[in-house]
Amino acid sequence: MDQELVRKSVMLAVMVLMTLIVQHVASRALRRVLDVGGVPQATIFVNIVKALIWFLAVLLVLQSVFDIAPTSFVTALGVTSIIISIGMQDTISNLMGGLSLMMSKVIKVGDVIAVNGKVGTVQDITWRSTVLSLREGGTEIVPNSVLSKTALTKLTEAAAQAVSVDFHVRAGCDTAEVERDALRVLAAALEPYAAEGTEPLLRFGTIDAFGAHITAVAFVRTDVFPAVAVDAMSRALASMPWLASAIP
Repeated sequence: MDQELVRKSVMLAVMVLMTLIVQHVASRALRRVLDVGGVPQATIFVNIVKALIWFLAVLLVLQSVFDIAPTSFVTALGVTSIIISIGMQDTISNLMGGLSLMMSKVIKVGDVIAVNGKVGTVQDITWRSTVLSLREGGTEIVPNSVLSKTALTKLTEAAAQAVSVDFHVRAGCDTAEVERDALRVLAAALEPYAAEGTEPLLRFGTIDAFGAHITAVAFVRTDVFPAVAVDAMSRALASMPWLASAIP
């Protein structure tokens, strides 16, 4: 009896060790295949492969160690999975949502997206949620089921770097002088934050009895909080004599 227990214990240990080795090799191989195939990487794919490897390992262990027929286990699992799935609808929905997002290449790791009024970089897509690194700081965890049903905006690099400030110029001011002064003070204020090779620009909007509406646009580095750049722009414009009002 003791020898049989030792034999089964050794066999179980060997099976666990072999499964860990296969899991490691398969994970590395999968990442290489994803790179070659141009499929966006995310841990959701690796986690699914790991789950399949462990499922097959369990089937092998049942027969060789515990003398349980795998077919009986699979049959019992099929009945049990129906019951489990009822209580795991959200989890299954998140898993399917994550697979849908990745396989359709709607988003991938490294993309900058805007969703629910927040802008962030996709850090990872797991079996349950998508992890966003917000530009304002912090991390946002968005369930995949929510993300797949919510309208999102995929931003270009320029759009992700853009910040803006709206302001009004008093009626009767020389627009050429306003443009020259505004660009000068904005460039100086944004020097510590501006993206390399970019300059602020002005967009002239409507003109009414109160003056001209202008939007100042700048492009900042991705490691700069937008609020910091907006604050610098507003402070620089606040000193201008032709300013009617500034609205960050």
